[in-house]
Amino acid sequence: MSLLKSFKLIIILALLNLVVTSSVRTENISNEYDNSNSVASKDSRIVGGYEAKPLSRLFMTAIIQLGEEGIVNNGPICGGSLISSTWVLTAAHCFPNSNIDPDNIILGLGLHESLSENGEYIRAKRIIIHPGYGIDRHSFDIALIELSRPSKVGRPIMMDSTGYSFVGTNAYAMGWGVLYESGPQPEFLREVILPVVSNNTCSRDLTGVNSPTICAGYTNGGKDTCQGDSGGPLVIGNSVNAFLIGITSYGEGCARAGNYGVYTKVSYYLDWIGEYVDYPTEVNGQFGLWNGYLNMINIAELQNPTNSDVVGQINVLDSNGLIVSSSRVTVPANSQTDIILNDLLGFEPNQYGVVQISSNITGRIFYYKLTLESYADFDFAFGIPFSWANNGTSYASFNTYQPSSNFNDSGNLVPNWLSVVNLELSEKDFTVRKFNQSGALISSLTYKIKARSRIDIEAGHILPGKNAVGLIEVTPASSSTRYISQLVRYGNSSAEGRLDFAFPLVTKKPEKDGIVTLGSTEDSQNWLELINITNNTITTPVKFYSTDGSLIFDQIYTIAPKSQLHLNASNYYPKDHIGYAEFSSSHANSIIAQGMYYFKDSTNGSITAIAGLQSQSPSSSTINGSYNLFLSMESPLIIHNTSNISSTLDLELDRYGTTIGEFTGTMKPNSTVMLMLNDFEFYNTLEDSYGSIKLIPKQGSVVANSLRLRRGPDNLPQFVAPSALK
Repeated sequence: MSLLKSFKLIIILALLNLVVTSSVRTENISNEYDNSNSVASKDSRIVGGYEAKPLSRLFMTAIIQLGEEGIVNNGPICGGSLISSTWVLTAAHCFPNSNIDPDNIILGLGLHESLSENGEYIRAKRIIIHPGYGIDRHSFDIALIELSRPSKVGRPIMMDSTGYSFVGTNAYAMGWGVLYESGPQPEFLREVILPVVSNNTCSRDLTGVNSPTICAGYTNGGKDTCQGDSGGPLVIGNSVNAFLIGITSYGEGCARAGNYGVYTKVSYYLDWIGEYVDYPTEVNGQFGLWNGYLNMINIAELQNPTNSDVVGQINVLDSNGLIVSSSRVTVPANSQTDIILNDLLGFEPNQYGVVQISSNITGRIFYYKLTLESYADFDFAFGIPFSWANNGTSYASFNTYQPSSNFNDSGNLVPNWLSVVNLELSEKDFTVRKFNQSGALISSLTYKIKARSRIDIEAGHILPGKNAVGLIEVTPASSSTRYISQLVRYGNSSAEGRLDFAFPLVTKKPEKDGIVTLGSTEDSQNWLELINITNNTITTPVKFYSTDGSLIFDQIYTIAPKSQLHLNASNYYPKDHIGYAEFSSSHANSIIAQGMYYFKDSTNGSITAIAGLQSQSPSSSTINGSYNLFLSMESPLIIHNTSNISSTLDLELDRYGTTIGEFTGTMKPNSTVMLMLNDFEFYNTLEDSYGSIKLIPKQGSVVANSLRLRRGPDNLPQFVAPSALK
């Protein structure tokens, strides 16, 4: 042993004395360097790799064995992956002796050198071998090590729960294993890039294996894991955002041509791991975005539209796609549970990220922008429904016009920001194109978005700049790439220059036809916007229906490729009347549409609130939503009977899981009603409460929207925030 290595061992022993008590036993644990006692000399199995970036893999764990009289063996016996603050995942064959004393195992975290005075060393509390291990030589090769105290240095890695094969994906293996068969150990952590291959490709390497595995390596060899790397991680993704897909298990030698490394497939064992470890997990549900900027309160409104209580899960992911907190929430039957995201671990001011919910719940995120540090005054509020992952091209419109008619506001910027989240477990390319109102291409930029990461892109206020409208087109390089994206328009009408109105648009697929809520309420101006996303000229019949169902507008328009049609609906609706627009297109999947509402101060023309409602499809089935009567909000429920026959509807209101009202009514064909759910006496609602809405059409089809309207001391709207019943 070199003098340098001897010196390091002396230092490491001093550090270990801080965590190992005098009760340490002295018997050896057989390990991979003692071939006479190893599982097999061809097992345990970095060759052809490179030195890892220091401290880039904070989940990487060195499993260190104490020998006789507490002496440290020559380097880690195995690697492992930190999967929670107190648990490490590794290979079962690292511990062939079933009577292992955990006092003889030390876990090293935050290491770059295999034995370094810089790092964290924690004694093992217990070791759990999978009960299936030992049936044959290589099956169920997985084990858990519980730490005697939580790690303060390591950062747990997210385990893959998709069960994908990842064939063709480049994965990364790492460890302090030997540099070639029977070769020397490196001082520093090394990693190697290995393509995942199908199990059929390495079929001969899987002879006798009776549990799921992943194979990785090269036909010609040259790169592989090797002795000492056992139990270490096989990951995909970058250093910031890695996902554990496998555990280094075995191979025929190291980096030999025609032989591949075999890795225990982690996703298969999540239920077994979950018996011991409370770890954050992926959930197969919908997504939303959280935003810690602008002093906004983010509230996740989780809804359960079924007749049974459910336990849902909500995950908070940072901008790099890492799950930073995971909570399980009971949502009563036919009810809603609100979670203030600002209070959850991982939510940070002036940061942003993603929210993920389990598939047994639905709902939305509402954002409330406080004017001050109290709930006495608000600049704006808006809600965005949780959405399933998108794929293919999606669209939204941008608008940088200042809608205020007050000359003093005319110079105020109207920022439009587009958020795009890559939901895949590897980096993907996305192209964002902008078209002006006439359909001419303004720009086309391609962005590389890392695995599970989010980027925010200016969406028109810089290019083309002020006083412009146009189309945003988001296209992933692969049509199978999963993502979500949305655009938020902000603006102000205040002398202080602060942002005091905002509304969102979720990028969506085009439609052939749809319904848009219209009307003229308060001192508002209402516009219908129709955008042709195709490269063809289309014809579009547009009809406006009044409150009583009368047809008050009927025109056919021609819309050029990628261009827009804006109609001022306020010219057709008397004040305080509401209704809807019905549009259709000569081409399938060709239009996106929305109705825009601009609420103004009648004394000076400045904007007090802004709202947008994207087009909806009529439903003949039950649809669900929510109402909210906190913050002295009014809660109008707007219902359109979009069919040409009378429709009988059942309306059910629930509060905290208890039904508070059931109502039945009949609507004339094509008519609209607005129910004020803040009429406490009639609807049995309460101030400072929220609940769920269930609307059941008995015949015909309906579209419905629930609004939240809060007024200031001057009785002008501070915000008007709609959300669609679905």
